[in-house]
Amino acid sequence: MRRSIRILAAILTLVMVMGLVACGGTKTPTTSGGTSAGTSTTTPSGGSTTPSGGSTTTEPAKPAEPKILVTTQTSAAANASVLISQGASDIAINQYTVATLYMVLPDGNGGAGLMPALAESKPVDVNGDGKTWNIKINKDAKFENGEKIDADVMLFSFKSALDPKLVLGKASPVATNYVTIVNANEYYTQASTGVAVAWEDVGFKKVDDMTIQVTLTAAANETLVMRQFSARQTAPIYQPLWEKCLSADGTTTTYGSTVDTWIGSGPFTLTNWVVGNVREFVKNENFIRADLVKVDGVKQLVVEDSNTKLQLFEKGEIDYIELGTDAMEKYGDDPRIENYPSRYVYTIEFCTTNTEELILRNDNFRLALYYGTDRAAIAKLTGSLPGPGLINWRSAAYADGTKYRTIADAAGYIPANDGYDAAKAKAYFEKALQEAGMSSVELTFLVNSGSAILMTCTEYLQESWNKLFDGKLTVVIDGQPSAQVSTQRKSFKTNPNAYEITWGSWNLTAGDWDPLAALKVYTTTYSSRNSSYAEYPELTDMYNEGNNKYLLDPEKRVEIAMDMEKYILDRAIAVPVIYDTNYCLLADRIVIPVDQWDSDLGWGWMYVDIAQ
Repeated sequence: MRRSIRILAAILTLVMVMGLVACGGTKTPTTSGGTSAGTSTTTPSGGSTTPSGGSTTTEPAKPAEPKILVTTQTSAAANASVLISQGASDIAINQYTVATLYMVLPDGNGGAGLMPALAESKPVDVNGDGKTWNIKINKDAKFENGEKIDADVMLFSFKSALDPKLVLGKASPVATNYVTIVNANEYYTQASTGVAVAWEDVGFKKVDDMTIQVTLTAAANETLVMRQFSARQTAPIYQPLWEKCLSADGTTTTYGSTVDTWIGSGPFTLTNWVVGNVREFVKNENFIRADLVKVDGVKQLVVEDSNTKLQLFEKGEIDYIELGTDAMEKYGDDPRIENYPSRYVYTIEFCTTNTEELILRNDNFRLALYYGTDRAAIAKLTGSLPGPGLINWRSAAYADGTKYRTIADAAGYIPANDGYDAAKAKAYFEKALQEAGMSSVELTFLVNSGSAILMTCTEYLQESWNKLFDGKLTVVIDGQPSAQVSTQRKSFKTNPNAYEITWGSWNLTAGDWDPLAALKVYTTTYSSRNSSYAEYPELTDMYNEGNNKYLLDPEKRVEIAMDMEKYILDRAIAVPVIYDTNYCLLADRIVIPVDQWDSDLGWGWMYVDIAQ
């Protein structure tokens, strides 16, 4: 995980006022004195002084070098609008220029959490039933040009996003995402459904100039409402520019297609955009949390080739690079390397419907494999993290960013040594053989032959298990292309002998902020599951209890997640092996705002500092 870092340098920022933007106009930064400038400028703190009683001129102090973060994108961006953008490069513009009512922000202590941004405070449950919520907008909320953001702005933004004439491809999360707004999706899709819905019937209303009210179709908790309005698609739209960029018939828009047709309210202002080449940003002094922004500007270069990126990094021309397998071989011991978890938890799955290998249904046999798996050794071979649990390091338990795996109770039931215990494994194995009336076991391990990491894991287990269990467990590797493996795994519902053991690699996005959601895959009602958990209906009961009875209680949901995970591990219903891990290099000069990578904020590039 990320080593603890604290801010190292005092910050010297540029003071700029961004000019009003119109379609076809230009964004021209100005100095604090109002002089137009083509590039960012600095006002020295030690300029000429005139004490009372006379005029004395001193030597002007040398301005500090502007702090410019330099990163790369693999492809060109097509559109900056949050309602149209879809590729990683488009979204990268959003991340730097967009603010929402609620945002995941650094907490100043090395962590990050979901907190009010354009909103003044957390949403208020008006009737206490979780369906009607008031959100008060911060009086200091502004667009990058200094114009005020209020209730009218937010309602115009939601209505424009859901415009049934435009049907913008990325607008649907405004209607339904973490929660569902009354009649919002019906309004958005009325052109295709043929059922007319008036905007007045949609669950967005104005309470007063600085307060909006949101009505939901079903009860939700405070965190879900905040999550809904942290989605980039719910960002405010600048009405004058939007209307100028809308076609005469209202069916198309150029909003966000160029630097001059996009205006945001986030940490930075987009000032230069050469498609396929470079994007440049300057700090937005009108951002609601401008105090968190430590650099003066950002430059994003479009570099497609990974080797070229590596060369630029080695020459000190960019500040960050993701490492592939080849680069890891070269930089494996470099102290600048940082790692962060992907969503993937690689688990061994058992086809318990199998009528030929009944031992797969035996808890003791599966526990033998759980305790007989040396996760530390496998992690070292694959560049991953040992994964003795089913919920990975990305998952945040609460809105303040607390990671599930750091909670003492969640760590308490994870066995020592990442679950590897040779003596216990042998005891479980011998007991399973005795119960099954068998002297040895031979199993076929179905694996994606195109996955280097899974083939490495499987080959290691084939050898280590055979040795640990004194030759009584033989694993035959059945390597097949990914598509064939997927088809075979899913066919267990009609073919009980579809496979014997295989790999699972769940990565539900919802698990990033709700540990219980990450365990949905182990319920009998999850339609996309690749293994049968019918022998354990208790898992489904626990999950349903969390969703039906404790939807509005995050603490209780976390408790149920712990109960579910412990239940699965106590029976080795699935055997977790590793948490897939990504690696990158950060330049020495970069001071990141979080002690460890955050599933929402990442390394917090918008809020890094540069040590000079």
